[in-house]
Amino acid sequence: MTGSCNSCGNCCRKINLEGHRGWLRREEDFADMLLEYPEYERFRISGKDDMGFLQFSCSWLTDEGACRDHDSRLPLCRNFPDKTLHFCGGTVPPGCGYLINEVRPFSSYLAETRKKGEKR
Repeated sequence: MTGSCNSCGNCCRKINLEGHRGWLRREEDFADMLLEYPEYERFRISGKDDMGFLQFSCSWLTDEGACRDHDSRLPLCRNFPDKTLHFCGGTVPPGCGYLINEVRPFSSYLAETRKKGEKR
């Protein structure tokens, strides 16, 4: 990753959350998650994506695109964008100041892994 935060707030919208059994698809799964992690109450369900996963928006986002309590934000927020974002098919949102730079294309890792498997 390269770049820096533009304070656009787009990373605080259309968020997919992961629970114990994978990405959340049902409101009941989110309610279960809140029992164990009440700090996630700041997220509001805003819809579903094309794959049927719940999407959330953070209620702590101000109209200016900043966090109401930036110093106390969750690790999920503090670590954005995590380097694994690219490998799970994610992208940075439009307007984000970060860029995903592939140092080595995934296709070369895949080819290398396949060759190792053929040698066995």
